[in-house]
Amino acid sequence: MKQIGGPEAVNDLLYEFYPDIFQQTEIVEYIPPGGLTYKNKASANDYNRFLNAVWNGELPFSDEIKRLMGLSNPGRSGQILPDTEVAHKSGTTARMCGDMAILESKCKKGDHAYAFIAIIERDDSVSDYLRWRRIKINVIRKASSMVYDAMKETYKYI
Repeated sequence: MKQIGGPEAVNDLLYEFYPDIFQQTEIVEYIPPGGLTYKNKASANDYNRFLNAVWNGELPFSDEIKRLMGLSNPGRSGQILPDTEVAHKSGTTARMCGDMAILESKCKKGDHAYAFIAIIERDDSVSDYLRWRRIKINVIRKASSMVYDAMKETYKYI
């Protein structure tokens, strides 16, 4: 953020060059020490549009973004098949736990990809951050596995 002029410059760049993607994103501050103000915002819809743009190569360095998101594999939860590629980014604070991912699997009729976005949010900060994080990550994993299982059945993943 410092390299391009700070939070306001980042926000302006997103809205000037990518208004079709970032419609409900607000970057207003650097993340302060301890991260306690929670003023920056982004919507699940914006995350979905971002993932689609990355997947379709519509952003600068889309291939590199996919590569980097693929390095941080969340582990195989549920029955995710080995030939399913997962590219994801997660984040957790004392008020929010989230993950966004693109999953691509081999299907009998070709490859199939879909996006999964999960955000669990609360109005106040938790006192036991590690417990909050562990529980919410498990909730997101279960939801992701349910969606994956439905997609696997629908598209007959190999």
